[in-house]
Amino acid sequence: MSASYDPTLIATSILSYARARFRDVGGLSGTTVTKPLLQDEEYSGFIARLGEREGLAQAAESLAASFAQKVQSFAEAGGVDISWPRRPDFYLALAKSIRIHGVDMGSSAYVVHAGSPSLPQYGVDGRLFLSPRRSLN
Repeated sequence: MSASYDPTLIATSILSYARARFRDVGGLSGTTVTKPLLQDEEYSGFIARLGEREGLAQAAESLAASFAQKVQSFAEAGGVDISWPRRPDFYLALAKSIRIHGVDMGSSAYVVHAGSPSLPQYGVDGRLFLSPRRSLN
């Protein structure tokens, strides 16, 4: 299994494009991702089976499911307090964006759309904040 990323190849390599969109470049050492979320073969498998658009969308949903299962924090003093991560929201929004906008290959370059999701923002009360111009629906 391997995990590679070259930011100079985002316009021509679907794997580098996917890693950039998914922010899957943890522990980058040269062109090797030492802490990948998915291996190159996993991205390639999704794409080979489902095509670029649906393959990358389902890869994002796979990451959302994975992060949703991980407890962010747990405390037991005086009662049980469990905190769940908010990271799955990003990957679900990314999957939706990919399904809507697809992978644009205009001029043989991959384009990141202006409507692509960013990491979700939360208010002090822990609720998801949406600006008046953005919606996850």
